[in-house]
Amino acid sequence: MYLNFYLEGVAGILGTTLSLLLYKQVRMFWAFIISIVLTFIGVLCLLLFQESYVSSFWIKPFLIESARECPYPDQEGRECNSYYLGYVIPTVVFVAKVGVNMSFLNVYQASFG
Repeated sequence: MYLNFYLEGVAGILGTTLSLLLYKQVRMFWAFIISIVLTFIGVLCLLLFQESYVSSFWIKPFLIESARECPYPDQEGRECNSYYLGYVIPTVVFVAKVGVNMSFLNVYQASFG
């Protein structure tokens, strides 16, 4: 539970920093487009992985050594896909949260700009 709050804070800091950098570089219109596209990519990936339209086995090489091997006997089955979903879903939610924070800051800047 505490890890979720830490990741929420990190996503807020990262989203704010990226939004400010984008605003300085490409101005408001493209900063909006980029933040909304990032949010859309995160939400789309969440939908695709959660509904098992796309396999979550791609994350295996990015995990630490102790988490790479699925603890279930059927290495390519539904249980292992669910095991790796435990790592994929927080990752795509983090990406979506960064996009949402960027969008929020862009709206805040636009309201006073």
